[in-house]
Amino acid sequence: MNRFHDLPTYFSGSLGYLRVVGPRSAIGGIAELGFNANADQGVAHRVAVTARVRRQYANAALDLGAGPLGVQVFLPDRNPCCIDRTIAYGATAEASLLFRGYVGLIAGADLVHGGGRTSGAVHVGVRAGSYASVAAAAVTAALGAFVLWGLSRSSD
Repeated sequence: MNRFHDLPTYFSGSLGYLRVVGPRSAIGGIAELGFNANADQGVAHRVAVTARVRRQYANAALDLGAGPLGVQVFLPDRNPCCIDRTIAYGATAEASLLFRGYVGLIAGADLVHGGGRTSGAVHVGVRAGSYASVAAAAVTAALGAFVLWGLSRSSD
């Protein structure tokens, strides 16, 4: 029995480029790097490259993407001292609806095969685009600095 979650909750960031190809259309690509931190097994990494297409409507934009995915998965206990890992390969797909290109909802699915098994997962969330992503990154950095400052002072 597999006691590992191959596609657990993860944190990720992505960066890419979209080129406008018409009055309401854009195409491009995105690179994503992510990780999950599980106290029992350690850190596992995630890498994806997706092709994107965006269609602009009156006050909303529909964004679709799909591409290859690679994730680290944990192997069942074969080594008494450590948990072994391997790479599982598969695909990822996402769809999002952005209000004026600033903020919106996103849903996606992943399917990978590796370590002698196939695993799938779905996710939903909130997405920031355009200038909203810059503002979200600044707020996240400020909160992270505040937390680190608080932790450094807690030993006093």
